Amino acid sequence: MWVCVSNDFELRNLLIKILNSTPNSNRENFNNFETEQLQNRLSNTLQVQKFLLVLDDVWNEVPERWHEFKEIIDVGVEGSEILVTTRSHAVATLMHTKSSNSYLLQCLSEEDSLSLFVKYASEDGNEKKHPELLEIGKEIVKKCGGLPLALKTVGSSLFLRVDKNEWESVRDNEIWNMKQNEKDILPALKLSYDQLLSYLKPRFASFSLCEEHANILISQISILWARTWSSSTTTKIILNWLSKTKTKGENKS
Repeated sequence: MWVCVSNDFELRNLLIKILNSTPNSNRENFNNFETEQLQNRLSNTLQVQKFLLVLDDVWNEVPERWHEFKEIIDVGVEGSEILVTTRSHAVATLMHTKSSNSYLLQCLSEEDSLSLFVKYASEDGNEKKHPELLEIGKEIVKKCGGLPLALKTVGSSLFLRVDKNEWESVRDNEIWNMKQNEKDILPALKLSYDQLLSYLKPRFASFSLCEEHANILISQISILWARTWSSSTTTKIILNWLSKTKTKGENKS
């Protein structure tokens, strides 16, 4: 079972997410269940089999919420495991994780960071044709702090762009100087957004209407964009791109 938690550690929502990740042959709609019903159903499900539950991207630092949740899931068969991913040391401490059971992911080395950045910023081997861009790229890489998502995002925004001024604009952008938390990727994401073509920005912004971690069917986005920007000749281009997008399982964006 794999559940994206993020900032939503409200008990009822968390129980629904977990139950939705379990085999559900009856296709029940757990949204109609009361909290007590959800607790009983999950307890009954977990206590008869060994399980692995992954709670991804946890941010809750309120002890009461964690203890309340733990009482419900602490019923599994011997050998059951719960794996938590978080960027907060406070969360790991809250869950009383033993140091031997914790694995601290390190940022990428400078060499690996450059390799990942180049992979997304240029075609294979093409970086050798533009050594001056590669030097600017090395400086951009340092600003990404070894964060894979930041490197991929900024690198993709520069893909096939060979104008030295554009690369220097990214490197020297004031957004890198904004106050941020440790390992924050917001500057990289903002830079990527700023580099979008004008007609793509409102389409990208339309995703803010969706809930975090929601699965979005390509067909739904196609209809939304087609209706909203039906007068734009670029809509056909976007829809064509969406139709070629492949993801695991159902087509989703």
